Amino acid sequence: MAARNTYSDVSSFKCMLCLRDCMDPRELPCYHAFCFLCIDKYIRNERVISQEKTYFPCPACDHPVLPKEPTAPASKWATSLPVNLPFHNPGLHGSRSEVAKACDACLRDDQKVTAHVWCRECMEAICKTCGDAHGKNKMSSKHTTIPWEDYARTSYSPVVSVNETCPEHDGKRLELFCLDHNSLCCSMCITLSHRSCQRYKSIDNIVSKTKLYSQQSEWSRMKEETGKLVNESENNREKLELRKKALLETMSANVQRSKNTLDDLFTRFQENVDHVVRSQSEVLWNREKFVKGFFTNVENCNTYMALLDTQGSSVQRFIGREQTISQISSHFRRLHHKVKDIHNDVDLILNVNEGLDKILHALTSLGRVDVSTSKSSSSQDVLTHVTTLIDTLNVMPTSPSLADTWAGSDMLSDVQQVPVVSPPTSPASPASPTKTLDVLTANLSMVKSVACLGLGGAYKIHLTGGVYIDGEGVILTDCKNNRLVLFNETYDYMGDHVLEGQPIDVTRGCKAREVLVAMHLNKTILRCNIQGGVLTTVDKISVPEFTYGIAVFGTSILTGTFNDVKLLSIEGRELKSIPKTGDCAYVAASNSQRTFCHRDGNAIVCRAQDGTEAFRYACRGLREPRGIGLDKDGNIYVCVYETGNIHQISWEGSRTRVIMQRLNGIAKPCAIVVHPHRHELLVTSQKEDVAFEVYKFDSS
Repeated sequence: MAARNTYSDVSSFKCMLCLRDCMDPRELPCYHAFCFLCIDKYIRNERVISQEKTYFPCPACDHPVLPKEPTAPASKWATSLPVNLPFHNPGLHGSRSEVAKACDACLRDDQKVTAHVWCRECMEAICKTCGDAHGKNKMSSKHTTIPWEDYARTSYSPVVSVNETCPEHDGKRLELFCLDHNSLCCSMCITLSHRSCQRYKSIDNIVSKTKLYSQQSEWSRMKEETGKLVNESENNREKLELRKKALLETMSANVQRSKNTLDDLFTRFQENVDHVVRSQSEVLWNREKFVKGFFTNVENCNTYMALLDTQGSSVQRFIGREQTISQISSHFRRLHHKVKDIHNDVDLILNVNEGLDKILHALTSLGRVDVSTSKSSSSQDVLTHVTTLIDTLNVMPTSPSLADTWAGSDMLSDVQQVPVVSPPTSPASPASPTKTLDVLTANLSMVKSVACLGLGGAYKIHLTGGVYIDGEGVILTDCKNNRLVLFNETYDYMGDHVLEGQPIDVTRGCKAREVLVAMHLNKTILRCNIQGGVLTTVDKISVPEFTYGIAVFGTSILTGTFNDVKLLSIEGRELKSIPKTGDCAYVAASNSQRTFCHRDGNAIVCRAQDGTEAFRYACRGLREPRGIGLDKDGNIYVCVYETGNIHQISWEGSRTRVIMQRLNGIAKPCAIVVHPHRHELLVTSQKEDVAFEVYKFDSS
């Protein structure tokens, strides 16, 4: 009886479209599963067919799914999706029983064959044909199998299914894990998509050498937090209806004083209220659908991970966990994007015509209903909590750290290695007190915070770039206020220089006291001299449209645009162009290492002088990277706009860490400026109360 009670609260896997038990489940490459009929209807409505690409976006995360046969009609796309049900409960009767009796191996090949036995080790139902092969296989010949009828009659344990095949390459098993991208891979993935990655390992090796800790508390908290969003959405719609009723009752009381005259006007008012409420209710309902879909996903994940912890093998637990984390992260990013700016706390405000009692005969309306909306603080808090929980899940919970075991990767010989640059060649002087300070292990502490108040500007200060100039201090670009803002060596405000055209970034020039300023709107770079705080424009250089970040690389200018990174001559002639993704294109260059860095989507790429890729850094916490800075040894610093933290990457890419999880007074860091001589860095904000903060490394 104890076993029966243990899983009495385990329901069936639910579809995130219809929110009911998943019938004939089909899984997408992003690991989200839906009813066949639901996903088939969705594909027919949402498919994208063009000359460039044929696909449909995942309903949960918007990941583009390419059909196996692009030329086939959209009505056939769903049939080619693999069948997979992450979990179901044999103890539940009804629509799930037919799936529970089907061979799991055949389901993966889109065939429905009645199960004959149940394998305790594989945790799968197997038909007679697959059972014969299962018994002959060396790896499974000693597994224990029992007749399916006996298992279904006596077992109350839910059935967990982990799809160990690669969603991108049919028939290939997920055998490898890439730390550079936190991605499950098959051998084809490594060969085709992760050719430049250097840190990866076989999954069998990982699970044999690292301990996988349970994350059930995080999943339970995420379910609880997401449930708050669902409850809030339902309550807000109920509140809207109650408020509607109250408004109508109030107006009805006024109408009763002159019923005969006002009946027609009251009817018009009702129609107005209904229209307003319908439109607002539709907004709330659309938001609620997104929230409920995510809650259903979290609920599924919560149950799924609990079952894996007790039922799955080490390999299944690892793969299942990574698949689940991947799909919940992508789903939440879409949810957050969809609901973060929706005003979900709606109130109806009644405005009664003041002349109602005096001039009834002249009235053309009884009043109107105004809508007052706001984003509830509780909803924003839940979104923040779920973001934190997903970040926690994305951290690999192993001891010793999985990253530390990568140096002995058993797969390195299978991939072409990318040459890296030479080691730093700028040692400190013998008398330098910072000679022994290793910035790759040292801690950061804040030394100064500068508030926007007192810095002037007609608009909220938006500091998008900066540079240290010897003998002058630091210059920061205030894009929205069309100016450069000057501070001395101790970060005291010294004044500003107005430059029409939105200065977006600034860097040291090729000569002493020369600075280059990128003008976002004018498609130019200003070459200026600065002396004693006085800025003089010497020349203008034409540059590509939407140039954002700039840096001097040798005798050339490195620029970042929305679509590519360009290397220009000092006169502005294009020498090389490297395609990239992601909008805000910060760049940084190390003349001592002869390398440069730039953003590519949610990754940071380091390239050699000829443009070849030396290494690429990406992780789940690196969402919307913005500013990039280099210290004198070529170590890289990146501030991340979405998560608010600072990442550090060693000069050759072998060591990475998050050196600041959260800044003191800045929620959304924009630019990062590294001091060329001192172990200090400056981080700016985007239109917050704090303009920038300065941090220094120390060995404590």
